[in-house]
Parts: sequence; C-alpha cells; structure tokens
Amino acid sequence: MSYPDEGPEPTRRIPRVPANENPPASYPAESAVPQQQPAPTQEPEEFVSTPSTPVIDAKRFVGGTLATAAVAALVGYVATVVLESVFNLDVIAPPNPFGASTDAGAFAVAGALLTFLAAGVLVLLALIAPRPRLFFGWLMFLVVALTASLPFAWTDDTITAAFTSALNLLIGIAVWSLLTGTAAKTIRPRRSY
Repeated sequence: MSYPDEGPEPTRRIPRVPANENPPASYPAESAVPQQQPAPTQEPEEFVSTPSTPVIDAKRFVGGTLATAAVAALVGYVATVVLESVFNLDVIAPPNPFGASTDAGAFAVAGALLTFLAAGVLVLLALIAPRPRLFFGWLMFLVVALTASLPFAWTDDTITAAFTSALNLLIGIAVWSLLTGTAAKTIRPRRSY
C-alpha cells in the first residue's frame, strides 16, 4: 500500500563493475567468502638435512695437490738460490728430515711437505667440518703466521730472519691459494633431491 503524498519507494543503486576489474571490497557477498590461507611452506633449504659426505673429484684433487707441491717446491728452491747466489744473503734452512744437501733443496722439500700435509687436512675438514674452506683458511693463516715468525726466534741477525720469513711467507701463501682454488673446483657438497 502506498500513500499519495510519499512518492515511489527509493531504490538502492549498485555500481556496475566492468568485466575486466575485480569488484570493490564493499560488496557483502565477498565478505561472506572465507579467505584462503596460503599453504604452509617447507623448511628453508639450509635446514634440510643432507648427507654429510661431500662429493670429491679425487683424480683432479690429487692432480691439483701434486701441481701445488711442485709449485711450492720450485718457489722454495728458486727463491733460496736467488737470495743466496745472486744477492749473497743468508737464509735459515728449515728442518731437513730427508737430508737435502743444500738450503735450496731443504726449502723445496719443506714446500712439498707443507702441501701434502695441508691437502690431507683439507680433505679431513671436507669430511667432518660444516664449512671446510673457512676452517682451512684459518688454519693456513695461523700456519703461515707461525712459519713467518719463527726465523726471528732462531737468530739474532735481523736481515737473515727477515728474508727467511719472507721466503716462508711466499711458500705458505702459494700453498694456501693453490689448494683453496683446487678445493673450489673439486670438492662439492652433496645435494639431496
């Protein structure tokens, strides 16, 4: 029933939404639809358990170790010959367990021995340590610092100690950098799929 003085019943206007747009959030029908929660994510990749044994390309690692030993031996030999023969400077030879007849031979043997010991430690760290290259870097830093410092404890001649220290430092850095590069190409963590 309508009264003559009131006019037509008011209508509510709903705006038209073009077909390519989403409807505004004020529609009551959308608020009644429950929002879907995203699916729970998996564990972050760094926490996924992986086998602890890395993949080591043994053939290339041994080749890199032998090449590093050759470079370290040649660095020790050539640097000692240059210092003693060309510049007439004395150096303090390292301990000589294999009876090398010259100081240059003793440094060559020491460089090769340092390489083999460092390579063994690197493989051991790759098998048991969580970040083997980081631990290897710290160990090599400490060994190089020690071998560079020892000549100053063995003699009072500062010049001889300084050149021996520089020679030890050169051999240590050569071994460290070459074995680190070898490990980067030959030791990989095992991936789980």
